[in-house]
Amino acid sequence: MTVPVKVFLVDDHALFRAGVKAELADLADERIAVAGEAGSVGEAVARITADPPDVVLLDVHMPDGGGRAVLADAGEWIACAAWMDMDLPRGELRDVLVGVSAPAALL
Repeated sequence: MTVPVKVFLVDDHALFRAGVKAELADLADERIAVAGEAGSVGEAVARITADPPDVVLLDVHMPDGGGRAVLADAGEWIACAAWMDMDLPRGELRDVLVGVSAPAALL
């Protein structure tokens, strides 16, 4: 039996988190497990640092700071995939993940 990849979802929209969670459950069989989710930077940092996942799917824009704030407070731990609003300039998007020591990707 394979140990599943633990994925943590961070987005301020509960409906979006629920949709991603459902898609991962449908597609992943036993290889991916949603380890948790958070709707705010504070909640994300607390939960990620308490029990680090393997991967974080991270919203770049959230009312309380978003991806940049999460990475600043807990960014040494895991691989990160960040999604963004289409109006965010590409340079600013790169800046969000600069300095992250773990693998990172923008979606």
